[in-house]
This record gives sequence, structure tokens and C-alpha cells, in this order.
Amino acid sequence: GRLSFCLGCKGASLAIDTEAASSLSAVFWAAEAVEKKGTGQIQDLACGIGVSLILAKAWWPAHSAAGFLSPEGRCLTFDATATGHARMEATGCAVMRNKADVVD
Repeated sequence: GRLSFCLGCKGASLAIDTEAASSLSAVFWAAEAVEKKGTGQIQDLACGIGVSLILAKAWWPAHSAAGFLSPEGRCLTFDATATGHARMEATGCAVMRNKADVVD
């Protein structure tokens, strides 16, 4: 609502709480809005924006005490020396329209 109003957008606006998959969910629903498959009103253009913010500090002591956090401050994904994970904030955005409407 509020962001759509400030940007002057028209059409559907959804707020979805999906924990760490907010960007993926937003892009999925944007793709659903522009597809012509008879499930509702077709939009010419759709924007999917997802944001993950860590606003509470209460998780930090519990995760540290349990040994979940990496002492190096890096998660070392797919590395045999990985010792934990690192929490982060992120955002993702995709603007799309139907492939049939795209003109080269």
C-alpha cells in the first residue's frame, strides 16, 4: 500500500511475510500478474520487491550462545572449514512484463 501510493502505482499491491524468501515470493507474484493464463486481471507491468531486515537485537545473544554464528564473521558456503553462518539484511527487485509483449 504505502509505497505503491507514494510512487503513484495503480493495480494490486500485496504485503507478504515469508521470512527469508520475501524477494522470491515477490518475484513469483509479479510473474503471476503478467502471465496470460486466465487467473485474473492481466497487468501490463509488474514489480516484485522483497526486503529482509533484522530489526530486533534479541536474536544475537541466543544465536551466539548456541554457536550458530561463524567466529570468522563469514559463512564460508560449500567450504569444509565452515563453522557457522552470518546473518545479513538484503533486498531484491524485479520489474517484468509478459514475454509476448516485449518488442526487440
